[in-house]
Amino acid sequence: MPGKKEHLAPDRAKNALGVIGSTFAGRGGAILLVFVLLAIWTFARLFSLTVVEAKALSEEGSGVRTTSITLTAHRGTMYDRNGNVLATDVDAVTIYANPSKIVDPKKTSELLEGILGGSAKDYYAAITEDSRSTFVYLAKKVDIEYEQAINDASQEYIEEKVAAIRAEGDDVPAEIVTPFTGIEFLPDMRREYPKGSTGAQIIGAVNDEGIGMSGLEATYDCILRGIDGRRVVEEAKQISQNSRPLPMIDSVLQDVEPVAGSDIIISIDIETQQFLELNLQAVAAQRKCNNASSILLDGSTGDIIAAASIPLYDRETITSEQVAQGATNAKAITQPYEPGSTFKGIIAAVALEHDVLTADEAIYCPPYLEIYDQVVKDSVDRDGMDMTLRQIIAHSSNIGVSLIEEKVGDELYYEYLKKLGLGEYTHVDYPGETPGTLAEVQDWTPIQAANITFGQGLEVTLLQMASIYGAFSNDGVMMQPHFLLARPQYDIELQYGSKRVFDAQTTRDLEEILRSCVTDGYGYNAAVEGYDAVGKTGTAEIGSFSGGYETTKGSYVCSFVGYLDNSTSNYVFMSSFENPINYADSPATKFFSVVMTFVANRYMIQPQVEAPAKKEVGAVATVLETETSQATVTDESYTVESKIAYPTPRAGTDWVLDTSG
Repeated sequence: MPGKKEHLAPDRAKNALGVIGSTFAGRGGAILLVFVLLAIWTFARLFSLTVVEAKALSEEGSGVRTTSITLTAHRGTMYDRNGNVLATDVDAVTIYANPSKIVDPKKTSELLEGILGGSAKDYYAAITEDSRSTFVYLAKKVDIEYEQAINDASQEYIEEKVAAIRAEGDDVPAEIVTPFTGIEFLPDMRREYPKGSTGAQIIGAVNDEGIGMSGLEATYDCILRGIDGRRVVEEAKQISQNSRPLPMIDSVLQDVEPVAGSDIIISIDIETQQFLELNLQAVAAQRKCNNASSILLDGSTGDIIAAASIPLYDRETITSEQVAQGATNAKAITQPYEPGSTFKGIIAAVALEHDVLTADEAIYCPPYLEIYDQVVKDSVDRDGMDMTLRQIIAHSSNIGVSLIEEKVGDELYYEYLKKLGLGEYTHVDYPGETPGTLAEVQDWTPIQAANITFGQGLEVTLLQMASIYGAFSNDGVMMQPHFLLARPQYDIELQYGSKRVFDAQTTRDLEEILRSCVTDGYGYNAAVEGYDAVGKTGTAEIGSFSGGYETTKGSYVCSFVGYLDNSTSNYVFMSSFENPINYADSPATKFFSVVMTFVANRYMIQPQVEAPAKKEVGAVATVLETETSQATVTDESYTVESKIAYPTPRAGTDWVLDTSG
């Protein structure tokens, strides 16, 4: 049987081929064969198009037939600490053309020039560039009045044409084409700044696409921006290459609504900001300074109340040259400099903290100090004499602080510089912060250690120095500097860090020394009537790009940093002026007096006759705010009274924040 099957298989195949051959034999069979082969090819091609190549062809086809239009999300509003609107979105309109509907591009372009301004030639080029297009931008984010003006002009044409048709006795058609047919509108948003250019360096700006490019607009872009929507429109159909596209009756295929961004409240007071900017600009102009910076910081909270730098800029007329000069930056945060004698308060605090010297303990200060082949001198020639720590700081003796650093030691001094964050970012919420520079202690030479005590050989920012003096005002606790206060649409309590750097008694003893800088030292112009002003002057040489320091006469940065001691506020103010004329009479001291007098009046800061004087012991503490003029500093081992947590005053009256947008 197996052998028989082997013979049958070839026979069946032979018979099948015979049947096929007889089927397609002759002329009729040949024609049938052609049809069968054609059917097989058609089926294979359909299978390829609908299954194998379907996705790619769909994507290619949609790219040709459709246009995707961005629907801009409403950007969140930015408020100052008192509820003033600093940046907000207002209704605008984006005007575009659907060329497939425009009958007379030349006439339409001329009429658009009369309403929108611009150039009829540019409008004509945009409209006629691609005859198949149904979407061409004409004007982005313009006032909604332009939409009304175009609609009114179109309506006038319609009324005139209807009147003419009726005068001829003809029937009025259902649709009347005008020169504005094909001009269409998209609802849009435009960023506006109700306070104009005041605070522009801090607030920042957005680009044409509504993306934050500078300042807090950039820092909090992801919060403010929201999520854009999308509109997909279908392109017009074109019968032949030489024919006009057929107009689309309804070209919108898809609408995805945008999601609005969130609002934020920031720490600045726009009224104080305006005062600071106007006066900083006036002083800089009077003293012929091309570069000046200032910052007002609440030492008890880390809130930055105001900050401004020269040159300022006008939002409407900003130039590339001004951008290159840093006009869009708050240089108190982004520009490092050598702090000069304002830095001397740190070595004094370290000496007090470790009982190296008391305020009125004296050491001998020679007329000059030789350190190997280098000589340290004071700004004023004098004979050798005994000087107390108070006198060394009040009279800003470079020799005195260098000798104190020798007693303290490099390692301990460096430890405190690192605790204070020198050479590191403060992590303030502002773009472009610089950390400054501080050499590693193992790389210090004896002369370098001496130089650092009087603010040479390292770089800092005004923000870093203001934060350090904020810690002095805050009983030794340094607060994280910041701008963001709240996100009102979310029930989120923002938490910022703090760290204890000095003992509270140390800072109170230091304040007595810093008060002498104003009452008996070079900072006498910084006095504020009715208050105990404390602080430190600084006159620093300017580093040269070729190394060393500028040799031009008068090349100095004059600065002052301080606060109102024994008062209901821990506001710290610092300013610096580069290359002022008559630098020996520092503009920074008088400027401190002017600004802090304004601040004291605006925030109703009250002087306190008696300052808390209890000795504090212990390690790192936690600050707990209370509703009274005192606060409690606690850890597991002690509880003492302290002045460190006065709540930041608010100008004006209470307000209700509108978050409906």
